[in-house]
Amino acid sequence: MVDADGRVRAQLAADGSLTSASGSLLAYIERDGTVGSAALEYLGEVTPPGAANGVGYVTDGEDALVAEVDYGRAALRSAQGSTVAELRKDGEVLGHRGSHCGRLEGFSYGMLQQAAAYIALIDPDFVQGK
Repeated sequence: MVDADGRVRAQLAADGSLTSASGSLLAYIERDGTVGSAALEYLGEVTPPGAANGVGYVTDGEDALVAEVDYGRAALRSAQGSTVAELRKDGEVLGHRGSHCGRLEGFSYGMLQQAAAYIALIDPDFVQGK
């Protein structure tokens, strides 16, 4: 993950471990969509797309709805329905009103579940330019 200024923000390894730019462990994003902290605490889950509508859901560690993932449009919306982020096929992440937030290096649409976990549960400041 690279921020809008081109600085590395985090890196996701093939085993699901997410590290900061300095190399410290931030979280784990499992293939089934569950997310855990570096201390192995449950942070939440991102579900795969529903068969009927192509939408998945992001819930926190207390099963409260955080966001929904529109897998067809590659978009993440808040629980209130506002667009939080849109992802382009080249990995560009657009935030509110199309502002450039950064890029997910090596992104493919098959990684949308992991991208949603990162943006919604681990680093929501990424799409807010902080």
